[in-house]
Amino acid sequence: MFSNGLIDSVNQVFDLGPRLSSELQVMPNPSWDYVDVTLEGGVINALQIYNTEGRLMLTTESSVQRKRLDVGHFPQGIYYIVVNGAYVQRFVVGN
Repeated sequence: MFSNGLIDSVNQVFDLGPRLSSELQVMPNPSWDYVDVTLEGGVINALQIYNTEGRLMLTTESSVQRKRLDVGHFPQGIYYIVVNGAYVQRFVVGN
C-alpha cells in the first residue's frame, strides 16, 4: 500500500480504519505557518501528514497530548493528519 512515501490514494488513509474525528483538533484551520494538533483524552504517539495526492509530507513520533507543527513551508492546499493510525482530521494551508 505504501511505497516511497506515497499511498495509492488518499482514500486508502480511510481504508486503514481511521475516520474524521472530533477528538482530534487541528488549529488554526486554515493555517499559514503552524498548526496545533490536540488529541482530546489521548496521547499523540505517531503522526503523519499527507497531501491530497497521497504523498507523505511529514511524520513524527512523540508521547504528548498537544503538538505544534510547522506547515509554513507546505504548498497551499488541503492536507490530512493521521494520528496513531486511528484519528484523521483535514486542514488547509493558505498563502
